Amino acid sequence: MPRQLRASARAVVATSPDAVFAFLSDLRNHWRLARKNVTVVELEGAGSGSEGGRISVRAPLRICRVAQTRITQAVPPADGVGGVVEGVATTPEGTSLRVAWRLGLAPAGTQVVLELVVERARPLDRLLLLAGGRRWLEQHLLRRAVADLEELVTAQRR
Repeated sequence: MPRQLRASARAVVATSPDAVFAFLSDLRNHWRLARKNVTVVELEGAGSGSEGGRISVRAPLRICRVAQTRITQAVPPADGVGGVVEGVATTPEGTSLRVAWRLGLAPAGTQVVLELVVERARPLDRLLLLAGGRRWLEQHLLRRAVADLEELVTAQRR
């Protein structure tokens, strides 16, 4: 079995873990992150806290992937311990990713780590990831999502 490909980004968000968790636990807010590259195609359960949907991710060289997404676990921060919001994204061709937002206490707010793990990739997607796609995901998509999170949560608290 080929090793799993991973990408991650981290930042400190200048607000409480509870505020960051509240934002991330509503899937509708995720589409406000990295919006230059991610577009919502459809949300399932359009009520509060929608748990799934379809997105389109645009990468360089006109590469585009549509994925079905859903939140699989949301554990709020409690008793001084950070929280976690995890989910999965699967393309119709069979590429599958696990995404996790891990929240921890930091002196200036909340330490946020966004991690993406490719659990299964069709051959073309694996080749693209190995040929620079993983680096692009980390440097552009994930870092942008974390930066947008900081901006949006901080603005929301004002």
